[in-house]
Amino acid sequence: MEPSASSNISQRLTNHLMLDIGWRTQVGLAVTKTDDQSSVTAGSATSYTMTITNNGPSDITVVDASVIDTMPAALIDASWTCSGSGGATCASPGGSGSINSSVTVPFGGAVTYVVSATIDSGFSGNLSNTITVGMPGNINNTLSSSATDLTTVEPAISAGISVSDISGNTTEAGGTANFSIVLNGAPADDVIIGISSNDTSEGILGQPGVTFTPDNWEIPQQVTVTGVDDDVQDGDVAYSIITAAAASNDGNYANLDPADISVTNQDDDNAGISVSAISGSTTEAGGTATFTVVLDSEPTHDVTIEIISDNTDEGTPDPSSLTFTPGNWSSPQLVTVSGVDDGVVDGAVDYSIITAPAVSTDSNYSGMDAADVTVTNEDDDIPEVIFEDSFE
Repeated sequence: MEPSASSNISQRLTNHLMLDIGWRTQVGLAVTKTDDQSSVTAGSATSYTMTITNNGPSDITVVDASVIDTMPAALIDASWTCSGSGGATCASPGGSGSINSSVTVPFGGAVTYVVSATIDSGFSGNLSNTITVGMPGNINNTLSSSATDLTTVEPAISAGISVSDISGNTTEAGGTANFSIVLNGAPADDVIIGISSNDTSEGILGQPGVTFTPDNWEIPQQVTVTGVDDDVQDGDVAYSIITAAAASNDGNYANLDPADISVTNQDDDNAGISVSAISGSTTEAGGTATFTVVLDSEPTHDVTIEIISDNTDEGTPDPSSLTFTPGNWSSPQLVTVSGVDDGVVDGAVDYSIITAPAVSTDSNYSGMDAADVTVTNEDDDIPEVIFEDSFE
């Protein structure tokens, strides 16, 4: 006859009767294991929590159940601790590497193992880790005596700093260009990257640097570069935005030097010499007329322009030459033309004030020939007939 008990009778008698006749006691020993993560990154730290709980019957204590957890090769530097509650005890409070120990768990009691390890940075794929509880010889577990945690390990992302391409050119009219900076992997501490222009006469930045934290490392930070106007016809000028070596307490990022950015500042200046219209006519009575001369852009060196009359019998200019410097180039210089009396009834006479080709070591201005100025000298002579008496 096989002993049994109905559902409304305590298991106490049944279990002991089964033991007396050589049968095994039945107990519900629950085993769980989890790292609370569905995926992790290779090279990161991980932690497993494993519990063994005695769900009864109430009079059964599981004594010296073996606990085996063989750590897979991908888990390195593993260490573990064991603690009991509700009267449960651990044969060992902790250790390193794989677990090969035992526990005693009374009804309602539980033991908890916590495993800490680092995932090998070269591993990727599915990481499986199983804990197995070996029951004493006289007890059968009505529940599963093992638990497995399966986690997807993503390939490790090496520390690095990515700098995007520049969005375009800056301009001397104040045009801007942008680029962004972002970290390739999570840092253990703040990462500070200084940024500067190697030529602030061509482009400037609105910020001295960017800072990434363990919380914002994957968010690209935008940097704006603004062109600077220099008044010189120097063509489109290339310059660089320097990204300094990173400062961080994270050894993977400390002194990591991202790529610098090449930028071009587009010129908006054109070398030229502007000559105004003459204010009027000169006269043989000494009447004067004026005009002005000014440069259109800042020269790199002095620019001298000789002022010459093509007919000094009709008019002469003052001064006879003009000199523009990088300091006064934008100030118009006045030329006064004075009429000359010739005593001849010749009517109004046109003549020219010649602006000779510029002399300068600035190649943009050297030899540049500004427009000449046409002037009219008004006559002040009146024809008359003089009769002379002749006496012999």
